[in-house]
Amino acid sequence: MAAGPPGGRTEFSLLEWYRRLMAPDNVEIRQLQPGEEDAAAELVMSVFMDYVGHEYSAEGVAEFVRYASARALRKRRETGESTAWIAFVDQSPVGMIEFRGVDHVSLMFVDATHHGRGIATRLFNTALSHLEPDEITVNSSPYAVPVYERLGFTSEGPEQTVNGITFIPMRYIRSTM
Repeated sequence: MAAGPPGGRTEFSLLEWYRRLMAPDNVEIRQLQPGEEDAAAELVMSVFMDYVGHEYSAEGVAEFVRYASARALRKRRETGESTAWIAFVDQSPVGMIEFRGVDHVSLMFVDATHHGRGIATRLFNTALSHLEPDEITVNSSPYAVPVYERLGFTSEGPEQTVNGITFIPMRYIRSTM
C-alpha cells in the first residue's frame, strides 16, 4: 500500500509520511563543480533578494552581489579559498553552502520552495563530514539566525553592520561525543 495522507490506512506512521513528503529522496548533494557557479550564484541571488536584500542598503546589496557573483564563486573555488556544495532536486539547484577555509560558512541558501525540508541540514552535515572542523563561525543574516540555531550555532555577539551587510556573529562547536 502506498503512503498517503493522514487519516487513511497507510503502511507508514504520520511522522514517516511527513518526512517522505517534506524530504524527498531525490536530493543529490555534491561538491560544486566547474561550470556550476552560474547556477549557484543565480540561486543565491534569488533567495537573497526575496528574503534579505530588501532590508539592506544599496551599499549592502552591492557588496553582497559582488561577493556572491558567479565570477567570485569561481575565483574562490579555483584558488582553494573556499569549498562549496550544491543540492539538486530533479537536476535543478535548490541549495548551496560555501565554506571559506574549513571553519567559516560564507554562504548558505536554500530555494524558498524547499525551505523546511532539511536541505540546509543535509548541506551542513555534508560539509562537516568532509572538512571536519572543531569549530565553525558564520556571520548570519537576522533572517537566518533560527536556521543556524537549529544546526547548533549560538550567538557570539550583537547584530553588526559592515559595508552595508547586517549580520549576527555565531559559532558552532562540534561535539566530541
